[in-house]
Amino acid sequence: MDSVRQKAFNDLKEVFIETPDEYTPCSYSVPSLPVNPNELRRELSKKKKNGMHYVIPELMKSGKAYSREEILDFYKIYFDICSSLGLKTFFNFEAEYENMILDESSEYDTSSYAKILNFYSYRCFENEKLSYNLHRGVLMSIVAYDGYMQIRDLREFIDGDVLRWDVPRGNWEILEFVCMPDTYSGRIDYLDYRHSLNYLSVAAEYFGGITGASMPESVVGIKYNDIGFVGKNRRMWCGDFNRIFEEKYDFDPAPFYPALFFDIGPDTARLKAQFFNCRSEIFQNGFIKAARDFASEYDIDVIGGLIEPKLTACSQTVGDAMLSSAFSPSALMDKAYLYGINSIKIAAGTAYNFDCATVSCDLFRDYMDIDLDIAYKDAMHSLARGANSLFVHSPKFEDSNAPSIKKMIFGEDNTAAFAKFISKVQAVLRGGRHVADIALLYPIYSLHSSVYFYDYDTTGFEYPSTPASADYMSVINSISIYSGHDLTVIHPKTLNKHCHANAGCLYLDNEINKEKYSILVLPSTSVISIKSLEIISEFFDCGGKIIATGSLPSYALESTKDKNLDGRVKELVAHVFGEDASDSGIMRDYCLNTNINGGMAYTLYHSLTAADGTGMTNSATLTDALESFGVPFDVSIPNMMRYEATGSLNTIYPVFKKLGLTSHFSSGGMINHIHKKRGDIDIYYVSNTTDNNFTSKVKLRGEMFIEEWNPHTGKMRRLASSYSSEKYKNVDIPFTEVSLDIPAARSVILIGTPIN
Repeated sequence: MDSVRQKAFNDLKEVFIETPDEYTPCSYSVPSLPVNPNELRRELSKKKKNGMHYVIPELMKSGKAYSREEILDFYKIYFDICSSLGLKTFFNFEAEYENMILDESSEYDTSSYAKILNFYSYRCFENEKLSYNLHRGVLMSIVAYDGYMQIRDLREFIDGDVLRWDVPRGNWEILEFVCMPDTYSGRIDYLDYRHSLNYLSVAAEYFGGITGASMPESVVGIKYNDIGFVGKNRRMWCGDFNRIFEEKYDFDPAPFYPALFFDIGPDTARLKAQFFNCRSEIFQNGFIKAARDFASEYDIDVIGGLIEPKLTACSQTVGDAMLSSAFSPSALMDKAYLYGINSIKIAAGTAYNFDCATVSCDLFRDYMDIDLDIAYKDAMHSLARGANSLFVHSPKFEDSNAPSIKKMIFGEDNTAAFAKFISKVQAVLRGGRHVADIALLYPIYSLHSSVYFYDYDTTGFEYPSTPASADYMSVINSISIYSGHDLTVIHPKTLNKHCHANAGCLYLDNEINKEKYSILVLPSTSVISIKSLEIISEFFDCGGKIIATGSLPSYALESTKDKNLDGRVKELVAHVFGEDASDSGIMRDYCLNTNINGGMAYTLYHSLTAADGTGMTNSATLTDALESFGVPFDVSIPNMMRYEATGSLNTIYPVFKKLGLTSHFSSGGMINHIHKKRGDIDIYYVSNTTDNNFTSKVKLRGEMFIEEWNPHTGKMRRLASSYSSEKYKNVDIPFTEVSLDIPAARSVILIGTPIN
């Protein structure tokens, strides 16, 4: 081994054996106020002793109402104790702070409140001399609609605050769309950068005593949770929307606002995709960017949590789950075992797309049914799917037959071992670049096109409806836990700006996280970017392998003032997938199109209905298509248990709980793996969260010496390896084969160094 590689290997080995504090998990706590400094010191000292060197309080989780003075006093004591103990902490922007500031602070008036889009209608009659008083707020659109998809823009007939219009013959209805402050939600305007940044500054001073350049030395970052579109029916909006939209799409959106609420004709899907994509970008450039800039001012980290990032349908909650976490990729496992696992692939994909080294994940939030076994399993699920910075809520055990909370089984020895295990895995998985053979295009524009706004009274959390065509979460799980392959979720913006195709491969040309894919998966999609489709066509033309599931694209996201580009979409789809692939009148299980350069494009049609109500392609069919390409996959685990998720992991929590997944998951879990690379050193993390010991031969692409590092025991050993090769595109591809023995609910790290 050369000296540079040897040093890199020794450095990695050193952080595994003597893991630095920076890789330990962060521990939440729920203190009571007024704070007892001695008790708080004892609690924090115990956390440090047990290997938790990062801590974060959740004051509002106690369910008690605290005054600003009590919170301010707590944080002063808390920061001082953390500093004296050598602990690092985060200032937690809890959601309740917004309501308190809006109610109490002189810094705010109603202009700082979140805004909501309201929809008013008035039925008029022909020949009426209409005099209609406009509602208060920012007028976004006012049109006349005849019920037959005929729309007239009426803004030219506005006289002050009154619409004066001579109603022509026909059955006309006035539709008015107004943006106004939402003073009932008690949240600030996340779509406005200035208001968001001002809130963060005021809240940090108001509750944490953080002023100007004065950031306590123990604070290494800020944390926020449950940020997203708020207000009634999640109709969060901004008064400057039309200007921003027109700058982006080069046409005035005002006449088309009815498309947000109902079908107005053939362009409805594209218009909704454009509307909701624009709102997503405004959100990213509002609160999300403000939080990043606030943290940058103090040279600290920002860890952000979105409202329900695990939901398949994200347009109404957070807009674009990847763009909205681009500055701080974060996942969330809450309420129950496995609930939230889908959020991790999206967060990890975001990190790979936007060159972020850290993928955070909140574990065990609001878990009420947990034991040590489940704790390890969900931690392993998170790490093997791409998380490398875990924020651990203290598990609690509630007896449904008694009001008291059971004694926690996380004793000190268990806590220390658990923290040590997480630290070792995070030390080797953080940084480097991700390796996967499969890219899956995030169908965000199609998701946007399937959403409608609505207006009715609701109580409790408003779960959005999942479009029946939204199969991408099921496809991710089919590839991961049935086919046994890792993948990267690619955002259309990343595909368009940072990817190119050459010689049958698709390259992600990031500065740090460079990836190379042999296969591209296009989940069920109706609206797509023309640029994305052109790159997919180039990939196919140069010999790339493609799988599409469900419906193929038929609408372009882009449009011009005088025409749309749907014809170009149909042309490219026919070129890649075949002339008949989009013909619903032809009954078949699949369609395969090929070209002389070795390009292959499958269309796999939906054959099942998943548990979340979406269409689904059978996992075995998807696996057969993947294997038919003959791609020498990066990692092959032939004897792994294959689990057909059937959409169960995609359901909203009430359904998830009703299905019994909180306690009945096949064999307890699944086999997962992730491959990272640091220079010439290959790092594989393989987890077995089933209830059975797992023994299998594992094939790894490349010729390597393999060491097994056990993060549970700290033991390290060299594995016996055998070598072989497979021919692909007339090139011999070398492989290393080793035997793995992983006990139930345990995991291993494999370290590969090249054979010179």
